[in-house]
Amino acid sequence: MSKVKKLKDRPVLIFDIPDIIWNEIHEMVNESRFFKDHPLSHLKEHHNLGYSEENKWNDYQCNISPYLIQKSFWFPWTLRLAEKYCKLLGFDNKAVKRNILLPCRNSFQHDDFYDIWTNFAYKGNKNPLHYHPPADIAGVIYYKNPSLEPTHFYDMNELKNSVQYPGNEQTMVLFPANTWHEVKEKQDDDERITIAFNLNFRTI
Repeated sequence: MSKVKKLKDRPVLIFDIPDIIWNEIHEMVNESRFFKDHPLSHLKEHHNLGYSEENKWNDYQCNISPYLIQKSFWFPWTLRLAEKYCKLLGFDNKAVKRNILLPCRNSFQHDDFYDIWTNFAYKGNKNPLHYHPPADIAGVIYYKNPSLEPTHFYDMNELKNSVQYPGNEQTMVLFPANTWHEVKEKQDDDERITIAFNLNFRTI
């Protein structure tokens, strides 16, 4: 069983990803890198709110192919963790939707079947303050973060003080999707790679 800890007073849970599942994450990132380096990479690139050629926040962001999610053990592992997380938060743990957001948010922004995507960041990139409507639970996998550039999580009712998580590699966080969070502008020359995803609820 993975180690689990709560991030101070915020309802953010941190999980160590088992090696056997981490191998699947390698495959997801390798596919995303293939998309990023392809001559037609712009066709796979997400156009999020505020996107422009001069203002892309992350250097490159693209979806992960549905077949990689469907064949993975990461998918059911994460759903079971989310069920336990719902119970911890006081939600009905039977109310976790058995999917990662179907269908995509917007055909001109995300072309995902599942709402899960890879972020590549380099010096000068940042992930500005945001949250993840209309999802219920959001998650981040920290694949590569050699400089330990932290994610800042804010109280859902105020934006004064943040709690930082350094983003240790081979970890995953789950948090309520209405939690404001950000990553400050990257100061180092190395590469930062994360995978983000959203989960929805339904009444059963």
